[in-house]
Amino acid sequence: IERMAQLLIETARECPYVLVINNLHWMDEASLDLTEKLLEHLVESRETGEELGLLLIASLRPEEVSHTGLTRLLEGLREDGKSREILVRRMKQRQIHELLCSMLSFSEVPEAFVNKLEETTGGNPLFIVETLKALEDEGVIKKGTDGWAVKATNFEHIQLPRSMEDVLGRRLAKFDTTKCR
Repeated sequence: IERMAQLLIETARECPYVLVINNLHWMDEASLDLTEKLLEHLVESRETGEELGLLLIASLRPEEVSHTGLTRLLEGLREDGKSREILVRRMKQRQIHELLCSMLSFSEVPEAFVNKLEETTGGNPLFIVETLKALEDEGVIKKGTDGWAVKATNFEHIQLPRSMEDVLGRRLAKFDTTKCR
């Protein structure tokens, strides 16, 4: 772990880079140890005045942090002022409506559709986008000449994915596994 952390530091001395750790809350023990060791080296370098070309960005869902080591690490970084936290909040119905109108140029967004989307996704932006992709695949939403439109009229009958796993499962089910080799 020490050698891996040292390699990452030496690389930053030679060539600037951004290291992104997605879903920090799913980190295993070895990855947490490596991250802690890397952070120790970064702090040491900063304290000695050495400029390293390394930006570490990590994402996590605070409600899913269950690892005590990760909790301890995050609290330590906050207390020492060695991290900057940017909280991304879940989207409300108004924001979901704005997303559909501005990014997808929806010609008309039925309120019942926005309500169901918010209820099912909990306002999670990634889940909303992936759900919209799944609904496009299933023909529930379609792109026309005037923008996107919802084809259903009774939104209670739309089967929205219940989780990200459900979204991925639906996509994977469409693959013809006999052609995969």
